[in-house]
Formats: sequence, structure tokens, C-alpha cells
Amino acid sequence: MSTPSGDAQPLLGRRVLVTRAATQSESLAQGLRELGADAVEVAMVAIESQISAPALATRFLSWKGQPARPAWVAFTSANAARLVTVALDAYAGGASALNDGQLVAAVGTETLATLEASAVSVDLVPNSFDAATLAQAIAQHGCAGGKVWLPQSVAAGSVLADQLRGAGATVDVLGLYRPVMPPAAISDLGVVMAGGRIDAVTFMSGSAARNFKRALAGMPFPTGAVAACLGESTANAATEMGFPVSIVAGVRSSVGLAE
Repeated sequence: MSTPSGDAQPLLGRRVLVTRAATQSESLAQGLRELGADAVEVAMVAIESQISAPALATRFLSWKGQPARPAWVAFTSANAARLVTVALDAYAGGASALNDGQLVAAVGTETLATLEASAVSVDLVPNSFDAATLAQAIAQHGCAGGKVWLPQSVAAGSVLADQLRGAGATVDVLGLYRPVMPPAAISDLGVVMAGGRIDAVTFMSGSAARNFKRALAGMPFPTGAVAACLGESTANAATEMGFPVSIVAGVRSSVGLAE
């Protein structure tokens, strides 16, 4: 995103809260600042790995050796893509093993970019970014009688796996990581809310929305603020938490949410 100037900064004077994990918030915060916003970062999510890199590589190679065809690997988050490619680079001769006899599907531009940064070719990126659309796209491409490896968050729902099984595939779900609330989230949020008006709170995952509700610790959502969400599933989670969702990004990326 290029830096706007003058009246090309539509968020000038707006204070926007970024709740993404500290290791991933930079691109969204920078995009908002380029649009004029005062972007304040308070992480509501930290990524807690649930499996070691050697064990992850072993799990993939074991699945890969199973003789069913067609074979798919499906990624629904950049976190999953990063953990898998790092493990395969270190313990399986390279992330390119994902393209050795398998088709690769990815949701969203950041997941796609993470895979391509490790020289993984992605065969399918659906136009929409929900689990049901990905399942439908894989099924239309062909998965009946085959297998799908689905490394994902342990907090992810079962919609994708259930629909792929309904389409005739054998699905191996692997819980790679758990999104947890950072220990300092409650105190950090209190400081930020006491520091002035908040115009918008951004959520890039349902976990961030749920943890924000916990971090409020009984306080109301910031007065006058709107909730801005990445995708329908995140918006649904925020709505369930009682947040005033007014913005749902049509492009599944930090840049898309900032815009």
C-alpha cells in the first residue's frame, strides 16, 4: 500500500485498535497509518504451537505415503502455512514436498503469499474466503475417493472437514496451534481504553473477537466504536460477542481490511 497524502488520508484523526497477534500485526497497523489512522496495537491473540516441527513433518510424510488419490493439502490460515513450511524445510527436505503428488488449496492472499514464499505452488484459491466455499471448490475440482490433509487451528470449526467427507474424501485433520489470549491483554487494553476515544476495533479472527470480550472483563465495547472484521466467519464471531460489526473486508488480507 503506497502512502497517501493530504486529503487522500480518509482515516486521519481516527484511532483504530489492532488486535492481531503481535508477530503479525505490523502490516495491518502500517496500512492503517498510511491511511491517516492512529493505529494502536493491543494483541488479543498469541499462537501456541501444539506439535513439534519434527513430529509435524513426520505426520505429513506418513499421510503422504497413504495411496489414495486425488490428494489435497488445504490451508485455511497463514499460521498453518507458516508452521507446515518451516517444519518441512527443516525435516522433510523442503516445503516443495507439498507439491509432490498433491494439490494445494489456500484461503486468502496472506496464506497464498506464505506458501509461495517457500516455493510452494498453489493450485486452488477460491474467490470467497469461508470454509464452505473452499470445500465446494475442492469438491468441484475433484476429491471423491481421495484424501485431504487439513492442518489448522484447534479452534477451527468442523465445516470444511465435514463437507469434504460428505464429498467422498478421507480427511486427516491436524490441530497445529491454539490461539490463546496473551497474559498482558487485559491490562494493556485497559490502558488503551483509558487513553482516549477508540473509533474502530479490528478483528482478523474469531479468536481475537472472543478474547477481546474476555479482556473487556465486564466493560462495554468502546463507546461509539465500530467493529471491523476480516471475513464473514470473523464477523459472525464478533456479532455473537455483541459487538457492533459495521465493516467486513471483502479481501482476506491486512491490506484489504485497512482499505
